[in-house]
Amino acid sequence: MAKTTPSPPVISTLPAFNADEDPDTYLSEASVAEVRAFEKRTRQNIELRKKELRSMVGEQYIDLISAADTIIDMDKKCKSIRESLDRMRTACTTQTIQSKAAELRSNSDQKEPKDDKGQQQYVLAALIKSLADVPKQIWHALESHQYLLAGSLYTLAEQVHAYLESEEAFTIDVDLAFPVIQRQWDAISFFRSQIIQKSMHHLRAATVTSEDVAQILMTLVLLDGMTMESTLQILLDRRGQVIKEHVAAQGIGSKEQHARLPRQLRDMAAVIRTTLLDVYHVFVAPSGNEPNMLAHYVARMQESFMIPQTTAAANPSSASGHAASSPATDPQAWSPVVTRMFSPIVNAHLLIRHLPEKIHQFTPSIHAGTPPTADAIHKATLQWLRTIKTDVDAQLPSILKPLTTHASLWQVRVMLDDFLLEQGDKSQWQRVCNDVLREPYSIYDDLFRVSFNAHGRAIVDAGFDVLTKQPKEKIWPAIVNRQEDAAKNGFQLAPPLWPSMMDPKQPALQLPTLASSLEIESFKTALRQVSSESTPLLTEFVQLFDRTLDTLRLDAASHTDMDSAKQARFQSDVNALAKYFQEQCQAAAIGYMDGIQSLLDQLKQWSNREDANKLSIWLGRLAKHIGEQSQQLARCLTLTNGRADMFELKSDVGKDPRVLDLERRFHAMYQQAHQLWMDWMYDKFEHQLDLVLATTSWDDTCPAAAVWERVSDGVVLPTVASHEIEEIAFDLCQAIQHYHCTRLEMTVLRALCETLHDRMVQVLTRFMAQSPVITEKGATQLLFDVCFIHRLLQEHAPPASQLEFAGPIKQKIDPINWATMESCFDDNVDRFYLKQTLLLGNILRTNNDTFER
Repeated sequence: MAKTTPSPPVISTLPAFNADEDPDTYLSEASVAEVRAFEKRTRQNIELRKKELRSMVGEQYIDLISAADTIIDMDKKCKSIRESLDRMRTACTTQTIQSKAAELRSNSDQKEPKDDKGQQQYVLAALIKSLADVPKQIWHALESHQYLLAGSLYTLAEQVHAYLESEEAFTIDVDLAFPVIQRQWDAISFFRSQIIQKSMHHLRAATVTSEDVAQILMTLVLLDGMTMESTLQILLDRRGQVIKEHVAAQGIGSKEQHARLPRQLRDMAAVIRTTLLDVYHVFVAPSGNEPNMLAHYVARMQESFMIPQTTAAANPSSASGHAASSPATDPQAWSPVVTRMFSPIVNAHLLIRHLPEKIHQFTPSIHAGTPPTADAIHKATLQWLRTIKTDVDAQLPSILKPLTTHASLWQVRVMLDDFLLEQGDKSQWQRVCNDVLREPYSIYDDLFRVSFNAHGRAIVDAGFDVLTKQPKEKIWPAIVNRQEDAAKNGFQLAPPLWPSMMDPKQPALQLPTLASSLEIESFKTALRQVSSESTPLLTEFVQLFDRTLDTLRLDAASHTDMDSAKQARFQSDVNALAKYFQEQCQAAAIGYMDGIQSLLDQLKQWSNREDANKLSIWLGRLAKHIGEQSQQLARCLTLTNGRADMFELKSDVGKDPRVLDLERRFHAMYQQAHQLWMDWMYDKFEHQLDLVLATTSWDDTCPAAAVWERVSDGVVLPTVASHEIEEIAFDLCQAIQHYHCTRLEMTVLRALCETLHDRMVQVLTRFMAQSPVITEKGATQLLFDVCFIHRLLQEHAPPASQLEFAGPIKQKIDPINWATMESCFDDNVDRFYLKQTLLLGNILRTNNDTFER
């Protein structure tokens, strides 16, 4: 809204108001008189602007009509000028000018006397003018990448300079009369190296047409004296340098390199494809006795020194035939070089008419040799492709390094394949491969496929390497302190089953209320953890193991996002990668167990056996839980999509053998992890038993004999084991309870009891070999203690009379007395063993024979 000058008496006190402000705010701040004054001023402003708009439109209407008439008049004149130019172009063709010039020369020879001096002046002026205009023409040709035109102009300028230097051509000393000629030639001679250098550099561009490549190679033949066979090698060398630069080019950062990677690979593929097409169109003869494109250029320039005109024709490589529409084979598309010497702004036709016949008829002397044979083309191209493959195989792994997932790798792979499929038709590419390489050739399959598959395997290796390092890098720091000599503070071997000492009123398992489904589920989860002895830390690492495998599996299966045609195209690669993934998954699981084994080996060196036992058993439980609970391990080994099969058997029937093998390995690792604790138990048990046997009196003063009971007529037998032996059994059960709560596998327990029994036999044998003082009463109590421990540690307990290792003890008992007590002795041992199970629980309940009896 335009602002106006306010009226002095009222508006001077009006508050400022902007168009963006709310009118309600203005109305609440100003008085009624101020608002009315502001409204009046605004309406006046509106009327004033309407008048100005009507005045402006009325004054400019005539000018608008005049401008429209002028535009129509300009359009008519432009059409007239265009028609005149078309007539001039038709009347000023090269053939018309040459015929007119010949007619004028014949007429002048017939009608007028010949003026040699004037004619020489015209010739000299035309030649000097050509030398003066050639640098500018060469510059224009170089800027528009017309290197054959630039080279031809230089060659013709060289001939003009040689003509001016010849003494018999003119009656005067040209150098003395016109010193500018030498200076001009010095400026022109500078272009030769520039044309050669720029031509060879332009060969590197993969966007040029085969026609442009042929013209550039013809320029090198014309100026540098190359042969047609050497130009083939030049073309391959320059394109090879481009590919080497693409291979060696790497971004500063990984993100930058990742962004430019698809374009980098597409450029490499485009250079290879374009080079093979250029070799085919430029060096391979179409059919029969027809020359190839480069040989046709050489012949045409030697015949009449003509060059093809610049046209917007399509790339011959995209034509259906072999350069069917190429300007090289179209006689109407060629023009003499002499017509391009002069600047377009001068009357070139008059100057060309006065050029000497020697310049008009000049043809360069070209020693291009013979065209390369089909065998030479085949050999050179194959060697070039081998060199390219060597460089790509060496550098492509580092180029693909920023691709750290299979999804990104498949994306680049598909983009490259799509690009190659879009380039031309298959029939033409097959002809190129058959004529040049004499064998089928696929840029992706023969050049990139091996490296892509190798990088896919490298991604798999890197992913599973993270998994195998989890025991050392994740688990070990989480369970040990910084000094690595004790368990971390707060480490739990098993979830607490009883109320905490810090808060006795808070039980470990809180009973849920019936109205809360969440509490019930939480109670079930806690109950399952307690029953399986799963601590939060143990559950965390089992889940970490599964999450890692799930991430790797989903990434490896990212090819399923492709359409069916792409999946069929890369089916062999997909199958090979899937097989490798499964093999590496199995190897990674074994490596994970090796990592756990290395941690167990470190724990064996600890002097703190208490913490070492806890950590080793905890590591064994981790291995067991992974083998039993891991869902992703089986999916990775079979590469399934993770959906549960409703018909899947819960037993091991039908399971993949690799899954079963790994489950057995994890279970064996669980058992092996108990070895450190079991060795500690063996040593402790042996030491305690050896100490008890050595310090207890096994004569008539044996302390346990005081509680013998009468079992039959006059027969008094031991009914309880020695107090020290009971303490050994209690310590044994207490250690199992301390480390294993209520869960200890039967296989581990049996192995523990078997070895403990062997140690007992060794200690007893060693003790009896020392010939201790043992009376009959002491021998009877000792035999009772030994039979009790035997029943405690053995699954099947024969009668005492059949225990071979107890033979030396029975020798201390009178045979007659033994015959009397034998019938009741085993019953007392069994009765005492059953009583102890009430005290010790069923932790060591391995003896079934006693319960059956």
